[in-house]
Amino acid sequence: MKQWIAGAALGALFTLPAVAIAKEYQVPPSSSGMSTAYISDEAMERCIIMYNQMLDLERQLSEDSRTLDLYNQSAVNAYNQRVDEQRRLSSQFNHDCAGKSSESARRAAEALNNSQQAR
Repeated sequence: MKQWIAGAALGALFTLPAVAIAKEYQVPPSSSGMSTAYISDEAMERCIIMYNQMLDLERQLSEDSRTLDLYNQSAVNAYNQRVDEQRRLSSQFNHDCAGKSSESARRAAEALNNSQQAR
Protein backbone atom coordinates (compact mmCIF):
# COMPACT_ATOMS: atom_id res chain seq x y z
CA MET A 1 0.00 0.00 0.00
CA LYS A 2 2.74 2.46 0.97
CA GLN A 3 4.64 1.66 -2.22
CA TRP A 4 1.57 2.40 -4.33
CA ILE A 5 0.95 5.66 -2.52
CA ALA A 6 4.58 6.70 -2.84
CA GLY A 7 4.58 5.82 -6.54
CA ALA A 8 1.33 7.60 -7.21
CA ALA A 9 2.48 10.56 -5.22
CA LEU A 10 5.85 10.86 -6.92
CA GLY A 11 4.13 12.79 -9.65
CA ALA A 12 2.05 15.00 -7.41
CA LEU A 13 2.06 17.05 -4.24
CA PHE A 14 2.06 20.71 -3.49
CA THR A 15 0.76 23.13 -0.94
CA LEU A 16 1.66 26.40 -2.61
CA PRO A 17 -1.24 28.59 -3.71
CA ALA A 18 -0.36 27.97 -7.35
CA VAL A 19 -1.94 24.54 -7.08
CA ALA A 20 -5.69 24.48 -7.47
CA ILE A 21 -7.70 22.92 -4.68
CA ALA A 22 -9.40 19.70 -5.68
CA LYS A 23 -12.89 20.25 -7.03
CA GLU A 24 -14.13 17.42 -4.84
CA TYR A 25 -12.20 15.83 -2.01
CA GLN A 26 -11.54 12.12 -2.38
CA VAL A 27 -10.92 9.74 0.50
CA PRO A 28 -7.44 8.22 0.32
CA PRO A 29 -7.13 4.45 0.20
CA SER A 30 -6.93 2.91 3.65
CA SER A 31 -6.40 -0.46 5.25
CA SER A 32 -8.85 -2.40 7.33
CA GLY A 33 -8.47 -5.27 9.71
CA MET A 34 -7.36 -6.12 13.20
CA SER A 35 -3.91 -4.53 12.94
CA THR A 36 -5.02 -1.32 11.25
CA ALA A 37 -4.01 1.77 13.18
CA TYR A 38 -6.82 4.24 13.77
CA ILE A 39 -6.32 7.99 13.76
CA SER A 40 -8.61 10.76 14.92
CA ASP A 41 -11.16 12.26 12.58
CA GLU A 42 -9.23 15.55 12.66
CA ALA A 43 -6.03 13.76 11.63
CA MET A 44 -7.93 11.98 8.85
CA GLU A 45 -9.25 15.32 7.62
CA ARG A 46 -5.66 16.55 7.33
CA CYS A 47 -4.79 13.31 5.49
CA ILE A 48 -7.66 13.84 3.06
CA ILE A 49 -6.52 17.39 2.35
CA MET A 50 -2.92 16.23 1.89
CA TYR A 51 -3.98 13.33 -0.37
CA ASN A 52 -5.98 15.66 -2.59
CA GLN A 53 -3.08 18.13 -2.74
CA MET A 54 -0.95 15.22 -3.89
CA LEU A 55 -3.44 14.35 -6.64
CA ASP A 56 -3.64 17.97 -7.80
CA LEU A 57 0.12 18.32 -7.88
CA GLU A 58 0.46 15.01 -9.73
CA ARG A 59 -1.85 16.29 -12.44
CA GLN A 60 -0.01 19.61 -12.61
CA LEU A 61 3.42 17.99 -12.82
CA SER A 62 2.20 15.61 -15.50
CA GLU A 63 0.92 18.52 -17.60
CA ASP A 64 4.02 20.62 -16.93
CA SER A 65 6.39 17.80 -17.90
CA ARG A 66 4.96 17.86 -21.44
CA THR A 67 5.45 21.60 -21.92
CA LEU A 68 8.48 22.34 -19.75
CA ASP A 69 11.04 24.55 -21.48
CA LEU A 70 14.28 22.80 -20.57
CA TYR A 71 16.26 25.83 -21.73
CA ASN A 72 14.50 28.15 -19.27
CA GLN A 73 16.36 27.79 -15.97
CA SER A 74 13.68 29.51 -13.88
CA ALA A 75 10.99 27.20 -15.32
CA VAL A 76 13.15 24.16 -14.59
CA ASN A 77 13.85 25.40 -11.07
CA ALA A 78 10.14 25.99 -10.41
CA TYR A 79 9.30 22.51 -11.72
CA ASN A 80 12.01 20.95 -9.55
CA GLN A 81 10.67 22.80 -6.49
CA ARG A 82 7.22 21.32 -7.14
CA VAL A 83 8.78 17.85 -7.48
CA ASP A 84 10.62 18.35 -4.18
CA GLU A 85 7.40 19.49 -2.50
CA GLN A 86 5.59 16.47 -3.90
CA ARG A 87 8.24 14.16 -2.47
CA ARG A 88 8.02 15.89 0.91
CA LEU A 89 4.24 15.60 1.01
CA SER A 90 4.40 11.99 -0.14
CA SER A 91 6.81 11.14 2.64
CA GLN A 92 4.67 12.95 5.19
CA PHE A 93 1.50 11.25 3.92
CA ASN A 94 3.14 7.82 4.04
CA HIS A 95 4.31 8.47 7.61
CA ASP A 96 1.14 10.04 9.00
CA CYS A 97 -1.65 8.52 6.95
CA ALA A 98 -0.81 5.44 4.88
CA GLY A 99 -2.27 2.23 6.21
CA LYS A 100 -4.35 4.06 8.80
CA SER A 101 -8.07 4.42 9.04
CA SER A 102 -10.65 6.64 10.67
CA GLU A 103 -14.15 5.85 11.82
CA SER A 104 -15.58 8.57 9.63
CA ALA A 105 -13.17 9.26 6.76
CA ARG A 106 -16.01 9.51 4.27
CA ARG A 107 -17.92 11.93 6.50
CA ALA A 108 -14.77 14.06 6.81
CA ALA A 109 -14.47 14.21 3.01
CA GLU A 110 -18.15 15.10 2.71
CA ALA A 111 -17.73 17.89 5.27
CA LEU A 112 -14.74 19.27 3.35
CA ASN A 113 -16.72 19.14 0.10
CA ASN A 114 -19.69 20.88 1.73
CA SER A 115 -17.49 23.62 3.19
CA GLN A 116 -15.85 24.13 -0.20
CA GLN A 117 -19.23 24.41 -1.93
CA ALA A 118 -20.35 27.01 0.62
CA ARG A 119 -17.50 29.30 -0.46
